[in-house]
Amino acid sequence: MKTLTESLQSQSFAMTPLSGERKQGTVCIFGTGDFGRSLGLRLLQAGYEVVFGSRDPKNNSLVPQGSKVMIHTEAAQMAQVIFIAIQRDHYQFLTSLTSSLESKVLVDVSNNLKMGQYPQSNAEYLSSLVPGASVVKGFNTVSAWALQSGALDASRQVLLCGDEPKAKQAVVDIAHSLGLTAQDRGSLRAAGELEDIPLQLFPLWRLPVWVAAGITAFFFFYLLVRDVIYAYVEKDQDISYRIMITLANKVFPIVALVMLSLCYLPGALAAILQLYRGTKYKRFPDWLDRWMLCRKQLGLLALFFAILHVIYTFIISIRSRTTSQSLLTVLRPGRLIPSCPWVSWALACSCCWASPLCLPSATHSTGGSSASYSLSWATLLWCCVLPTVSSTAGTSS
Repeated sequence: MKTLTESLQSQSFAMTPLSGERKQGTVCIFGTGDFGRSLGLRLLQAGYEVVFGSRDPKNNSLVPQGSKVMIHTEAAQMAQVIFIAIQRDHYQFLTSLTSSLESKVLVDVSNNLKMGQYPQSNAEYLSSLVPGASVVKGFNTVSAWALQSGALDASRQVLLCGDEPKAKQAVVDIAHSLGLTAQDRGSLRAAGELEDIPLQLFPLWRLPVWVAAGITAFFFFYLLVRDVIYAYVEKDQDISYRIMITLANKVFPIVALVMLSLCYLPGALAAILQLYRGTKYKRFPDWLDRWMLCRKQLGLLALFFAILHVIYTFIISIRSRTTSQSLLTVLRPGRLIPSCPWVSWALACSCCWASPLCLPSATHSTGGSSASYSLSWATLLWCCVLPTVSSTAGTSS
C-alpha cells in the first residue's frame, strides 16, 4: 500500500487554494476571453499569482477570484512571462508597449480561422512587432475546456517552439506545474505548423475516404451497367428496383476486400524495397510513406463496408421473408387482406420467387393462366397457418 501511495503521489501535482501564500511566481495574461480566464484559473490553482492586462480594468466581474486586473502597461511590469491570449488583429497595440515588454517572454496562444490565412505565422508577426521580447509559440493546441477539466478529457500535451532556449524552458516549467507535458518543436519557424494543427480535421482520413469513394463509384456504375441497363436493353427486363439494396450489397463486399488489400499492400511493398536496398534505415518515398501512414484508416474503412454488407444482407433476407408472406394472400383469395409492401404485385412476385423459399416442381393455377412454382416447407407452412390466423381474427372482430 505504501508503494502504491508513493507512486500516485509521484504522478500527481498539488493544487493550492485560490487564496493564501503563493509558492510560484507571477504570470501575466493579456486578454480576458474564455481561454485567458481558464488559463488564469488553472494558474491560480497551481500556486501562481495571476495578473490580467485589459483595456477596461474596471470590468473584472468574469475573471477568476484571486487574480488582479490592470491596464496592459502595469500588468506587463509585474511578470516575466506574459501570455498573449488575444487575436492577431489586435496585436497592433503591443507596439506602444515596446519598452514595457523589453526582455519579456511572450507566449503566443493564438490560432487562425483557416490554413494559410496569412503569409507569416502569428508568432513571427508578434516577434516583428516586439523585437526586444522573446516570443514562444505554445498552448495553442490546448483548449479552454482542457484547462477547466484538468486535462482529463483532452490532450495533456503542450507543443511549443521558439528561438530562445531560456524562454522555452520558462514556458515548459509552467506547463509542468499545470500537470501538462511539453514537447519542443524547434525554432519559431515551426510556429506555422503548430497553428495549423487545430485546423486539421481528421488529416489522415482525407486520402482513404477519397480512395474508398472512387472505388465505390467505379464498381457501382460497372454493376449498374452490367446487371440493370444490360438487362433492360437486351432482355427488356426492368429490374431497377434492385439498385438500392441488391446492387449496393454487391458493391460493399468488393470495396471492403479492395480496401483491406490496400491496407496490407504498402507493408509488403516496404519490405520488398528494404530488401532491394539492403537496409531499413533509408527513408521511403513520399508516396509510400503517406500510404503507410493511412493503413489504419484504410483498414477501418474496410471494416465499415463489411458491416454495411452484413446489414444489407439482413435487410434482403427480411425483405424476401416479408414479401413471401404477402404473396401468400393470392393463393387463397378472400381469406386474407392483401398487403404488399412493394410497389406492385409483379415486383413482389419477382422478389419472392427468386428467393430460396421456392423450388421448381409443383404447379399452381390462377384463373385461366398456369404458372409453375415450387413451394418449400416454409411457404406451405405459411399457407396453412396464415388462413387460420386470419379466420380467427375475423371471428373475434
